[in-house]
Amino acid sequence: MKKKASDLKFQQRITFLILFLGYATYILNRKSFTFNIPTIKRVENIDTESIGSIVSSLAIGYAMGKFLCGVLADSSSPKYLFSFGLVFGGGINIIFSKSSSLPAYVALWFFNGLFQGPGWPSCAKLLKSWYSPTVFGTLWSILSASMNVASTIGPFICNSIVGSSGSWRYTMQVFGMFSIIAAAFVLAFVHDEPIHAGFSTNNLERITTNSNTITHQVQESIKEAKPDFVSMMKRIFESPFLYVISFGFMITLLCKGVLSTWIPLYLISKKGATKTMASTFAAVMEIGGVFGSVSAGVITDKICILMAKQKKGNPRNYFLIPSIMTLVVAMMLMRTSLSDISSQISYALLLAFLIGFCLYSMLSIVGVMTVESSANDISGSSHAVGSLFGNIGLTMSGLPFSLIVKSYSWSTAFFALECSICLLLLVSVLSQGIQCSIGHQKRKAD
Repeated sequence: MKKKASDLKFQQRITFLILFLGYATYILNRKSFTFNIPTIKRVENIDTESIGSIVSSLAIGYAMGKFLCGVLADSSSPKYLFSFGLVFGGGINIIFSKSSSLPAYVALWFFNGLFQGPGWPSCAKLLKSWYSPTVFGTLWSILSASMNVASTIGPFICNSIVGSSGSWRYTMQVFGMFSIIAAAFVLAFVHDEPIHAGFSTNNLERITTNSNTITHQVQESIKEAKPDFVSMMKRIFESPFLYVISFGFMITLLCKGVLSTWIPLYLISKKGATKTMASTFAAVMEIGGVFGSVSAGVITDKICILMAKQKKGNPRNYFLIPSIMTLVVAMMLMRTSLSDISSQISYALLLAFLIGFCLYSMLSIVGVMTVESSANDISGSSHAVGSLFGNIGLTMSGLPFSLIVKSYSWSTAFFALECSICLLLLVSVLSQGIQCSIGHQKRKAD
């Protein structure tokens, strides 16, 4: 029995809601250790270098898992991949809470990173299967905001649980159980494609967005021969734009890793912040991230429609480049002009909002550009390659960053980070002179 257009819209909303909550749960699992760093450092007597080792182990595992699952997403069920990561990631969090030695922490957090891998590649594939390309950037950005929601409420949930139970271990057990429950909802209500949910692929469906009604054909699953891995990778790596995207991923995730992991400790040790002030700064940064991520998607979707005939460069860069510039300035001001956060609270929170707004708008735009610039049959693999470079940056935000802090100073480490962002700004400006596509050269050969 064929379903109606209204049924499709309802299923799209249910799918998006579950993906939003499911990915927020992924983030709670991924950051459960980070949220508890000040408490763990005090209670377990772990030094900064050891904390950096644990953080880097997750980044290494995440890089491997995300690359593998990005490639798998092009040939397997994103619904089951997404659920798999939730179940095993939640389980690792529960086991971590029962452990007590540094080697066990490092090993378990590596596996947590590995099981985080299916999260975003599965989301990207499901978004592309269920929604119109004309709203892809907007929905990608709103879904990305689930990271900010989880990162905003996570520290307060941790503080509340630690305050009532006296142990950081209970927070990891709670997040782990949330994750396993979320996997059950994904399995029950999400489908890989509209055709799997009983919708016709031959009819045109009317999809209504904010001010535009767009005619969008729900695409049929085309039974094409799957490209082999070697030829697929060759097409990806022969595309110059891949290297621009990969560098963007690397620097953006380096910044995200540093700011998410080290900001509370930095503010407490160098800027006179209390634990509550540091958590508030991090929360406002994530709130800014929600606005930045959503604004980036909505505005750059409109820019792309207005500049559809542009031959070189990517229209989304017109939002990305100012975001990079603003981020550099805001981070420099945080490092140089913020001295005592208790007496500069309004100024500090303004900087936190700007940093979050710019950082997450950058992250959203780089991700969207990767998928939409890629040929359809390799979009998951292209995102996986870009994310692999991004996770090199995420790994650098752990132990390598902590070693710079230990050998030199917090100020030197943040100055080095600002220099890397300036280099990304230069690359982004220069990329406007090249063809921004990945893997389309195969069409010419065919």
